[in-house]
Amino acid sequence: MSVNIAVPPDVDARIEALAAKFGLDKSDLVQDIIEKGIDDVELYHRAADIRDAALRGEIKTYSSGEVRRELGLDD
Repeated sequence: MSVNIAVPPDVDARIEALAAKFGLDKSDLVQDIIEKGIDDVELYHRAADIRDAALRGEIKTYSSGEVRRELGLDD
C-alpha cells in the first residue's frame, strides 16, 4: 500500500536526521515509525475506552485498599 502524507517541516527534519544518522531510507524509517506507533495508538484508545466505561459505572473498579485486603497484604 502506498500512502502520501504531508508533515510539518520540523517533523520532516526529524525524519531526515534519523534516516541520515542510521543510514536508512526515509520510506523505510516512516514505515517503521508507523508500525511501532500503531501499537501505542491502539493501546491508548483501548485504555481510554476502559476508563470511560469505568467512569460510566459499566465496569467494577476496586480501590487499592480493597485490593490489598483481598490479597492479604494489609498484615
